[in-house]
Amino acid sequence: MTKRLRIIVDSWDADTITGHTEAEHLTVRVWNHDMSSDQSDATTTAPLIPCAYLYPDVHLNLLLFETRPDGMLVPQHIVLAPDFLVDVTSICRCFTHHGDVPAMHLLSKFMPSSATAAILLGNAANQMLDDCVNQPSPTLQASLLKAFAADPIRFATVPGIDSAFSQACQQQFANIQTTISQLQAEGTFPVESASLETAFICEPLGIQGRMDLISDDLQSIIELKSGRGEEYGHPPGQAGYRYEHALQMALYKESLYYNANLPYARVHTYLFYSRYPQLIDIHPGRRDIHRALDVRNGIVHLEHLLCHQPAALLDTLVEGHFNLRGIYDRFYCNYQRPTILSFLNSLHGMSAIERAYFYTYLSFMEREQNLAKTGIEGASLPPGVGGFADVWRTDMQTKLQAGNIIANLHITPIVDDGSVVAIEATHQPDNDAMNFRPGDMVMLHEQASNPTSIDNQRQAAAIYTSCIIDTIRPDSLLLRLRFPQRDTRVFHPERLYVVEPSHADASYQIIYRGLFSLLSAPVRRRQLILGQREPEFDTSITLTLPIEDPEGHAITTLAKQARDYFLLVGPPGTGKTSVALRRMVREFLASTSEIQSSGTDYVQTQPHNLLLMAFTNRAVDEICAMLDTLEAASGYIRIGPELSCAPPYRNHLLTHPGRNCLSRAAVRQAIQQAPVIVGTIASISAIPELFLLKTFHTAIIDEASQVLEPQLMPLLCATTQAGESAIGKFIFIGDHKQLPAVVAQTDTESAVTDPLLTAIGIRNCRDSLFERLHRLATRRGEPHTVALLHRQGRMHPSLSRFVNNHYYSGQLTEVPVPHQQAGLEWQHYLHDTFLQALIATQRIGLIEVMPETEDAVNHHHKAKCNAAEARMVAKIVEIIASLCQQNDLPKDWGHRLGIIVPFRNQIALIRNEMNNLSIEGFEEINIDTVERYQGSQRDIIIFSTTVVTSYELSILSAPVQMDDCLIDRKLNVAITRARKQFFMVGNPALLKESDAYRTLLTDIPCWNALCGKTLNICY
Repeated sequence: MTKRLRIIVDSWDADTITGHTEAEHLTVRVWNHDMSSDQSDATTTAPLIPCAYLYPDVHLNLLLFETRPDGMLVPQHIVLAPDFLVDVTSICRCFTHHGDVPAMHLLSKFMPSSATAAILLGNAANQMLDDCVNQPSPTLQASLLKAFAADPIRFATVPGIDSAFSQACQQQFANIQTTISQLQAEGTFPVESASLETAFICEPLGIQGRMDLISDDLQSIIELKSGRGEEYGHPPGQAGYRYEHALQMALYKESLYYNANLPYARVHTYLFYSRYPQLIDIHPGRRDIHRALDVRNGIVHLEHLLCHQPAALLDTLVEGHFNLRGIYDRFYCNYQRPTILSFLNSLHGMSAIERAYFYTYLSFMEREQNLAKTGIEGASLPPGVGGFADVWRTDMQTKLQAGNIIANLHITPIVDDGSVVAIEATHQPDNDAMNFRPGDMVMLHEQASNPTSIDNQRQAAAIYTSCIIDTIRPDSLLLRLRFPQRDTRVFHPERLYVVEPSHADASYQIIYRGLFSLLSAPVRRRQLILGQREPEFDTSITLTLPIEDPEGHAITTLAKQARDYFLLVGPPGTGKTSVALRRMVREFLASTSEIQSSGTDYVQTQPHNLLLMAFTNRAVDEICAMLDTLEAASGYIRIGPELSCAPPYRNHLLTHPGRNCLSRAAVRQAIQQAPVIVGTIASISAIPELFLLKTFHTAIIDEASQVLEPQLMPLLCATTQAGESAIGKFIFIGDHKQLPAVVAQTDTESAVTDPLLTAIGIRNCRDSLFERLHRLATRRGEPHTVALLHRQGRMHPSLSRFVNNHYYSGQLTEVPVPHQQAGLEWQHYLHDTFLQALIATQRIGLIEVMPETEDAVNHHHKAKCNAAEARMVAKIVEIIASLCQQNDLPKDWGHRLGIIVPFRNQIALIRNEMNNLSIEGFEEINIDTVERYQGSQRDIIIFSTTVVTSYELSILSAPVQMDDCLIDRKLNVAITRARKQFFMVGNPALLKESDAYRTLLTDIPCWNALCGKTLNICY
């Protein structure tokens, strides 16, 4: 019997599947019937995988198969699209007393998630288990404080946190502590060397999950359940296991068979029902695995339909798809049926425009998620960028080139209060980690013994520790464990480790629920989003505070007069956060709002509550820096994880010890009294319970032009407990001529042609809501809807001239600030050295770098990098360092110089070249992609265009037609990061093939640094 084979489907019929293998491209035929019951007649057996699930080129894993004499493969299991990992809990949730129902996955996907006291009890019980394993003297109070601090807003809003909840916590803690102590005393489970919350991926089964407690030898697993077991037929205080819980253990056991080659008999799986307490040894059978994989394949099939045919699936859903056995008992009718009918009624009650909008964006986001997970359906993704599946489908060298792995790590566990809480991981300084950032969630696992073997890498990554990057240094990382471990023996410092990007579906889950909430949002809000009514304004409203600047006065007045939304376009350097947003916040905090009670004429005056958000944590940090300058905002609260928040602003986190929010009442009071709540869009969207504590007159969203429409739906459609909009109006700040949202699909793949949608300004799902509303306002001629900031205080006029003339129709003017009027600071330089004289006297230009012959020949092996340009960039940096010395100026690399590249592969080359030149302090120079530089600025920017082929040029430059201008948004951002000087290095003969770069090169000087002369690029 063969353990596993992956094939790609070519064709199929009722009995067989024909496909070919990935590597050898051998044609194989598969018998698609369940023969586990020893029946040979196909008419009496079910198919292993329904024909309706299959489509050309889909990947299948054949598990535990035999080969018949005629060459036909007869597997025990078939796994559909194994790279699309499904969480084990999602699978088990579909097992109900009314059938094995993959459609239950749709309910958890779309319906609002309601935190309950039972869920919070389960979270608290998990913390109790962690503490009883980790701490020598655990206490209930300490565990509850940790659980409360991890989720304070839900604890403060969920009903049922009462004396009964307290008693349940005491019971659970006592049972968990007693059981762990007994296990330690008896030696039946090696608690001392066990790992907590160990994450795993199992590509053979197409699943992922996390195990509560697993022994170091992987042969014993305990899964904690704080809820009820199967009590029917058992004495009081005892229970048997529930089938869906047993299936969870079966899948854990099966994954260890494939991931660690452990025979079933050697793995013991225990369900720990801490309510009783009861530890049950589970012995799953082969039929259990078959049922679990049937449901798993059904979920993947539903996800595929949502990608490509959402209407065909959702329009035809009826209650019978959820209640397969037709059981209408009290539990079903009281608890499950209302949710099912509510879901179906929302789907079947959609209007034509709602239907077009919902299905178009649902399909688009499903395809984005699929690309993020597997990459295999996205022809637009280059080789080696296959989503999360790259972890097991891509060799290490490709990962290193793409910047998606940090290898050869030596680790040192860091112990605090008796537990391993962090890892210090050191690596070679040339091991570039530019694709990782502090706050990123990553996988830490042992390095494959044979890095060139894909199978070896897959097994090495199968079981990993989930971490968050705390700090990145040139030669080390500090990783915070998401779940502290009891003992350092969990880790092996004598072995090598790697760090790879992690993936979570949680952000997509929030988006899907937000999209679905549109269908039940208040009518006026729905009409606004769908362009069925125009935004309203109250022109009688005036400012409370004086603003002397005429432009600032006009913009702040428009923002205040808006009843629904207002858009502020902030071109580069115009101070949209530090000036414009600050003015708005000051004005709103000095004002009061009139709130009319629903269904009455009663009007109440209350302080103006503000919700401030941005797409990235970096931008939220900037908002916090601005708020720290306003006394009226001093009590603001930051929502989000600590490691994603810059240290200066962590004292504003709700969970900061200084806030003393250690009770439900304290949390409620802190939220209700805070004048401003601030966080990322994702952080705020993830806690809808916030709107049970506080409604907001105004939400201001910075970086709005980088946010897709569906990502804003959870906020636009947020409601109070009474079903009213939780946010009164929105102010969107952005610039659609700078970088858009990051989207994996091509412009063609995401284009919109439905006339109902194009009529309301939706042309492409890639566009932000900001861009769509701007387009709509221009078409309708709405003077109050949009304003533009005109005065920029970043760029010297020599630098801003190109983007001002070609991208902003000459509407930008200088503030001016001193550096916009002063000359260059390089008074002393070597006049007879052409390149140094050039850098010392010129503001902007292209320095020609022709690709070397070996680069041109080997570009397939060195894609997206350019050694000649890297050497030139390093030489320019060396000259700038020399100029600083000659003019007695500090290098201060963090403010003086930045290097922008289009591709990550170029980063390591440039660092190596600077290292070769022994440039002092070069590690402090920020080298990054254009996408990462938006929002930043430096005195001098060096832009290495890097491209050596027309294909790479098409990635570098993708200009779009906008406002009667051809705009290259990446080029716009690259140029406008510079305050004083901008130098681009590249091959003008290749660059001029791009319309955008050809226009630029006719506008700025170009030099050949090797021969010391100006180039005529119009040849």
